[in-house]
Amino acid sequence: MRHSDILIRLTAFGLSAGFHLLLLALAWPNMKVHFKSQPKEYYIPIKMQMTQEKPQRETPQRKTREPQNAHPKNEVIQKERPPFPKKTIALKETPSPTRLAGDRDFPELKEAPAVVYPKYAINYNWKGKIVVDVTVDAFGKAVSYNVVESTGYTLLDEAFTRTVSEWYQFEPKRILGKNVSGQIRVSYVFE
Repeated sequence: MRHSDILIRLTAFGLSAGFHLLLLALAWPNMKVHFKSQPKEYYIPIKMQMTQEKPQRETPQRKTREPQNAHPKNEVIQKERPPFPKKTIALKETPSPTRLAGDRDFPELKEAPAVVYPKYAINYNWKGKIVVDVTVDAFGKAVSYNVVESTGYTLLDEAFTRTVSEWYQFEPKRILGKNVSGQIRVSYVFE
């Protein structure tokens, strides 16, 4: 295949994909999604009727007249369902948890790439230790920092704080399963 054939095919594919996306965008507002609704539950009070059969006597059948006010063979006893007793049940209050699995009291350092040692500082043999308090947001990014202990050289301090704010990755502080901002102290020794 020649280079021009590949370009023609890629162009045709791009135009086709763009046309289909345009059609989808135009048809999208008219599409309707139907969800099956859940059946509703209803409470219907019921009046219960209980029947009780009279025991039948085994006697020879005679043709006798029964009085008009005689009871039928089946007596109907109507009973209403007694109302539900209204009982107040005292539920024990379950204490809310103070800590969940995976909670962290403070942010944790997840990834700490190497700090760039400035060439100027190497040439002049600058050394020192820097300690920084870093504020980490709920997404694990460093949002601010405060230099607690300086190396004594602004160039070294800036190199470390730039690396922390741009490249260091943190696990944010977590309380009851929810990420929140917090502070962590990090240090580095230039030698």
